[in-house]
Amino acid sequence: MEKKPTIKTIAKIAGVSHVTVSKALRNAPDISAQTKVRISQIAKDIGYTPNAAARNLSTSKSATIGMIVPAMGENTAYNAIFNEISACAAENGYCVMLGSSHRDIEIEKKHCKMMIENRVGALIVASCTSDVSHIKEQCKGVVPVLFIGGKTNPHEEFSMLCDYRYSAVLAVNYLYELGHRDIAFFSYGPDN
Repeated sequence: MEKKPTIKTIAKIAGVSHVTVSKALRNAPDISAQTKVRISQIAKDIGYTPNAAARNLSTSKSATIGMIVPAMGENTAYNAIFNEISACAAENGYCVMLGSSHRDIEIEKKHCKMMIENRVGALIVASCTSDVSHIKEQCKGVVPVLFIGGKTNPHEEFSMLCDYRYSAVLAVNYLYELGHRDIAFFSYGPDN
């Protein structure tokens, strides 16, 4: 397998320093337009692609968002949620790293740890349990976390949840307006 071209490869071909190449590719004002064009052409010719991990280290910013959900698939809401978040992220220059916990706290912890190690800029988590202390502990002071859906406690700070009471009112009113009077609600657990 051939080694991928780097900014050092471009620098060698162009006869300039790798710092000059880096600045030219970032459109820095202290690099001439002629040099920028020449370096961009060399980069294109040799198939250079920027190393996002290296850029993240040098800028201390990440263009990656981590997302952990209990499960993925056509029968889950997380499929649609991930698709929307991913599309919006891409439009704004971000990438989404996805992990499925399979409703297992240990796997959820591992995904959280690996995503932090991979320097995600933020985490979106639909936890498989209402106790999210294991996630908060790992992320504390390292990366911001937004909790969504799942079994997240409605009083959890930085959470975005459905208003189930309002949803129930809408559903019952709709059925009532259709003339139904015997309305029942089934739930599979007291937390739901």
